[in-house]
Amino acid sequence: MFSLRTKILAVAAALVLLSQIGTVSIVLISANKDVSQRASRSLQTGMEVLRTAALTRATDFENTVRALASDYGFKQAIGTGDAPTATSALANHLQRAGADLAILVDRDRQLRAKTTSSDASFTPGEDLLASDFFITPGRRSLVVDGAVYETFTVPVRAPLPIAWMTMGFRLTDSYAQQLKDLTNLDVTILAYDASEHLVMASSMGREFHASLESAGDLSLLGQG
Repeated sequence: MFSLRTKILAVAAALVLLSQIGTVSIVLISANKDVSQRASRSLQTGMEVLRTAALTRATDFENTVRALASDYGFKQAIGTGDAPTATSALANHLQRAGADLAILVDRDRQLRAKTTSSDASFTPGEDLLASDFFITPGRRSLVVDGAVYETFTVPVRAPLPIAWMTMGFRLTDSYAQQLKDLTNLDVTILAYDASEHLVMASSMGREFHASLESAGDLSLLGQG
């Protein structure tokens, strides 16, 4: 039979143990909460940097496209119907803008000139030319042949619009890696519509593309 002293010590030890367990639990909960808050703040900061970087690049690109569209020699070649000169000027503009594709259409929505970088191959189909895509000024995305481009369309004026020029740069793994270097967050770019979701670029490499797409429904990643 246990002595009274032994029982008292046992009760005291149990109380101390319970107290320590409670203290450790509080510390762990507090630590987990702190880690979660730090991660959330880091993610929010990274997202803001990401938005700013993407917006800055898009704005710089838009300004360049606008400046190139106002080039006098370019407008003169278009106005006089000098197709070789217009095509050559468009190719020069492509290089100066650091773009991957450049499209020139006239007021009748006819393709007048086209040029692409060595990493791109694109010819707009009749359905796309017949749409308002290449004659609506502004920024939009174009998905074609498994690639996505951020494009910007501006009118070529003399002084009224005589044509529309569209330039775009391709969103690649390299671009996603550049964003990661700025934010310290992995970046994945999705192209999606009502029926299909595709990984177009990722800082996590080509193998990640296939693994993510094979995971099934990517629609949740496209929300927000």
